[in-house]
Amino acid sequence: MKIAIDESGDTGKKLWHGSSKWFVLAAVIVPDTIRGCGAVCMCVAQYQRLHMNGAELHYSKNSHEQHLSFLQYMHDKDYVFAAVAVNKRWLLRHRPYVLRSKMALLHYSFDILFENLQPWLYNPTVLIDTNGGRHFNRALSRHLMGLFGSRHKGDIRALSQVVTVDSRQEPLVQLADYVAGAVRHHVDNSYEGTAYEMYLVDKGKIFFAK
Repeated sequence: MKIAIDESGDTGKKLWHGSSKWFVLAAVIVPDTIRGCGAVCMCVAQYQRLHMNGAELHYSKNSHEQHLSFLQYMHDKDYVFAAVAVNKRWLLRHRPYVLRSKMALLHYSFDILFENLQPWLYNPTVLIDTNGGRHFNRALSRHLMGLFGSRHKGDIRALSQVVTVDSRQEPLVQLADYVAGAVRHHVDNSYEGTAYEMYLVDKGKIFFAK
């Protein structure tokens, strides 16, 4: 299998000065392919060509109508998702050390995500966006492979590899971005949005960090 991951919301802790209340990490899970993009990936790329003039899909920059249009288009495609929703106000009260850095929050979120996913994993390749910077992504990849990869060598649930990709060139990460955005708008009552209820509620599961 292949797992593409993206996030929604920021990792900051200044919650009363512009930082988002919720941080969401979403994983889109598809069957792996020996070559090329794969069926779900090709559907995302086709939507880009037909409806976006080839532009990158980005939930925070696209309109609500585009959200609904794209997720409706993808609703019957062969993917599922899992997402971790982190209420940062709860973290400040109960686990403030998690908010000491972006890496600490990502480690916390990734650990919850993969602990819940582990029973369903089958030697997955994990795709993450390159926007964190080369050294940052290398450290995150080492963390993931150390916990869920190399030490479980020979276990079918172990991660096969973690690959950093440019979201502009990787349709599956764009789909993960849309799922993450829709989930965050669903869990945060500060926003109005119906994308999750209409097109994602039967496609996966949200785990709430505790």
